[in-house]
Amino acid sequence: MENEQRKQAMITALRSLTAGDKSEHDLTAKLRDKGHAEENIQSVLAQLRQEGFLSDQSYAQKLSDRILINKRAGSHKLAFELKKKHIPESIRKKVLSAIDPATQRAQALEIAAIKILSFRDTDSRILRKKLYDFLIRKGYDFQLAQEASQTVVSNTKRNQDHENN
Repeated sequence: MENEQRKQAMITALRSLTAGDKSEHDLTAKLRDKGHAEENIQSVLAQLRQEGFLSDQSYAQKLSDRILINKRAGSHKLAFELKKKHIPESIRKKVLSAIDPATQRAQALEIAAIKILSFRDTDSRILRKKLYDFLIRKGYDFQLAQEASQTVVSNTKRNQDHENN
């Protein structure tokens, strides 16, 4: 009977992983919600880890790619999401330390340059504030958000002045 319950826990875990990547914490919670015994949960998790189907390191890296590249968000957003998903601190530090500051800066400048086109304001101070707020919401560092918003507004104003002359 216990072997059958373990099989059911494994089936639940595999179905859950098939639907999408999960952290160990999320998968554990899913199995608990389904009423599986703790010893079966731990056994299934150990087997999945051993066979390479479950890895918080791999999950964190995929989450990092999804947030930093696909969503074009900043490192603060990634740090928040990793913590929210209960990724161990050692893995969080490793993933966050791998972020290239130059890439983050270039990305912040790029999305700010695109975003400024949607603003109707012409006052530089208001534009800087709106871009700064936008970048902060995207999870960029405070200093980077400030530098990028100033740079993009200055460049935009310079280009507008050049076109008008």
